[in-house]
Amino acid sequence: MAKSPQLHDFPIEKLVDDLGSNLQIVAEYNTDTYNDLYVSDDVIDEFGGSDNYEDQRQKIEEFLRMDFLDRHAYGDIVPGAGDSELFVTLAANVLLVRFFQHDDALFVSVERNGSVGHVIDTIEERFR
Repeated sequence: MAKSPQLHDFPIEKLVDDLGSNLQIVAEYNTDTYNDLYVSDDVIDEFGGSDNYEDQRQKIEEFLRMDFLDRHAYGDIVPGAGDSELFVTLAANVLLVRFFQHDDALFVSVERNGSVGHVIDTIEERFR
């Protein structure tokens, strides 16, 4: 599944190609909107179909909304830090990246193998 961004202006197909077969999910979001732009068939299958994935997607959406509170909090805690530009979560099997641009963000989930730096560089190159 891949669909065009509504909050951002970038070619989703190029990002999907650049991140390759390890890519699981790409979504755009802000405080009001959450749009899956790409979900791999493997992820849909892992959840037992589209309906079960939809239930999980709602949990992801609720969790990601907290990013906007955390993003500004770091700037308040660390003098001179400013707003956070991205969050990276390295879990046992996945790498989750949340990349911010003004009041909108991009969520990317990839299988955990390869370089974290490569994934971040690819997202920044395509998203900015």
